[in-house]
Amino acid sequence: MKKLLLASAATLAVTAFAAGAMAADEANNGLKLGLGGYYSVQGAYGWQKDSAGEPGQNVQKSDIFQYGEINLTAEKTFDNGLTVGYKGVFMLPVSTAAGTAGVGGTPTTQIRQDYGYFSGNWGRFELGQNYSPLYYMSMGAPAVNDEFDSIDPDFNLVNVTTATAASTGATTNVVGAGNYATVGFTPFYKSGSSSGLLSDKVVYYTPRFNGFQLGASYTPSANRTGDGTKSATGGFVANNFTGAQNERLEVAGGYDTSWSGVGVKISGGYGHAESENNVAANAPTVPNSQFKDEQSWIAGAQLSYLGWTVGGGYLWDNNGQSFHSGALNADGESKIWNAGVGYDFGPYHAGVTYYQNSTDVIHTTTSTFTSTDKLKRWVVGGGYKVAPGVDLETTLQFHKYETANSAANLSGNNNATVFTLGTTVNF
Repeated sequence: MKKLLLASAATLAVTAFAAGAMAADEANNGLKLGLGGYYSVQGAYGWQKDSAGEPGQNVQKSDIFQYGEINLTAEKTFDNGLTVGYKGVFMLPVSTAAGTAGVGGTPTTQIRQDYGYFSGNWGRFELGQNYSPLYYMSMGAPAVNDEFDSIDPDFNLVNVTTATAASTGATTNVVGAGNYATVGFTPFYKSGSSSGLLSDKVVYYTPRFNGFQLGASYTPSANRTGDGTKSATGGFVANNFTGAQNERLEVAGGYDTSWSGVGVKISGGYGHAESENNVAANAPTVPNSQFKDEQSWIAGAQLSYLGWTVGGGYLWDNNGQSFHSGALNADGESKIWNAGVGYDFGPYHAGVTYYQNSTDVIHTTTSTFTSTDKLKRWVVGGGYKVAPGVDLETTLQFHKYETANSAANLSGNNNATVFTLGTTVNF
């Protein structure tokens, strides 16, 4: 059934391509190029647990972090009403690994998105390397600052030793200090990595009817790494390796309207991916991971009135993996929720959000134990629009990372307070 849906989608896409080519030939004029993006630079000062063995030991208290993206677009609407376009998103060289707890990234430029699209009064098709409707239509608390507490934040400024891969080839963190795979609210990451999130897919969005809109995507296989690479040697990607996924199907829906001046936004979605190769259980003394089909669902809502916005969301993801070690078992599930309130008045913005991420895993540090690893985070702050496209912003953040058996696992636990002051420029 999924392959039939993919074939139908491909047929419509090819038809759209052909119609677009004919229209372009008639007009003797191609797509119009555009350039945009944003750049953010943030100064930060932090206080962390810094006793012997703790994450803040022998690390600096202040630093400057930067991140940005350049958007290359091409689009044209033809006389027959068909819009044809392309979008490429390139990450600027970064000074911190976005979304990775306390890890400094190697400066590099990466292809984040790379896809074509076709739209009309019948909806919109996208084909290529892009996020799914489950990502775009997710909703949670109104962000205090998009760089730190949005659905998919660019920065996490707290040090904590994260877990490493199990010896079975697992992709989810199970061996080490802490399992904090993501600091955002993004579902269906494929066990904390972005290989499924950014893989090539077919996407369709319906037109919006009376505030309602639906979206669906199909990904034949998780065929890209986080930097857009498909294969080191070219050609088709490897198949049936440990932890590989295929047949990724994601659906989402949203409702956006207003009643008597009260804005209402509601969203929800579900994702499912098949596991190609599960790992057989090792000897009882060796912690190992058992892969399984990944499932994820998310729901959220926001209400707005006279500049005030309140909202929140809930995410559940089984991460496509469970863990076993002798008599110890952990289901590998992540449960994430957030809530917050924001207020906009003229060029000013202020708000506060709370975020909590819990994941069930097995650790092997100085001993072997099960744990529900948790990240709890408060963000308070505000901003001022200095000029169109130029924002001055500040936050005060409170982070708590915790695992079970904390006395034997100091590097996986941390309390931190971080103050930031920075600017974001949109162009």
